[in-house]
Amino acid sequence: MKHNILIYCLLTLCFTGILISCNDETIFNEVEETTDRLFRPPLLEVYINGNEVEFKWIPIKNATFMLELSKDSLSFSNEKKSFEVSGTNNLRVDDLWSNTRYSARIKAVSKDAAVKDSEFQEVTFVTGTENVFYGISNGQITQNSILLKWNPEKEVTRIEVLLGSALEQTVNLTSSEVNLGERLIDGLSKNNEYTFKIYWGEMLRGTISIKTRS
Repeated sequence: MKHNILIYCLLTLCFTGILISCNDETIFNEVEETTDRLFRPPLLEVYINGNEVEFKWIPIKNATFMLELSKDSLSFSNEKKSFEVSGTNNLRVDDLWSNTRYSARIKAVSKDAAVKDSEFQEVTFVTGTENVFYGISNGQITQNSILLKWNPEKEVTRIEVLLGSALEQTVNLTSSEVNLGERLIDGLSKNNEYTFKIYWGEMLRGTISIKTRS
């Protein structure tokens, strides 16, 4: 009986030793896996100002960064753009579409060929509303015309003139008007409220509604 108990104890100790050895080996492998790949940036923040966004992230040592931006919800398949960033932990991107969902992701790119790049950190967001039009003063309004002004630093191509929901006219802008940032819209009717929409290609860049004099 004592002999059987002794054998049982010895077997138990051996089995326990095997378990401890396996656990030690597993922990060692996990450490090895984390040291041959960079950590991904633990935080990617987005600051939205109209159709401009600024990205900020926590930097990773011994790495540059690759930020990808696309006009979708985390699929990164629609109009994807890539930005290589080095020496800083922020990036500003402007001229995005207003009121549109975008997705961004960033990874740390290793400077050491023996260390793998990190996985991506992702975020999705909706842009705000851009309006490049300046306010209108009384001196810019007559019975039949309105002088529109906008930020000349922004690229624009045309203005649509609407009365209610009906499109009254489309005004293609000349290069001098674009550089000056203004255009006189005439041929209007008195005492009517018009809506003006300014575009860059198909991108809406501003909307303003004004009533002509009576």
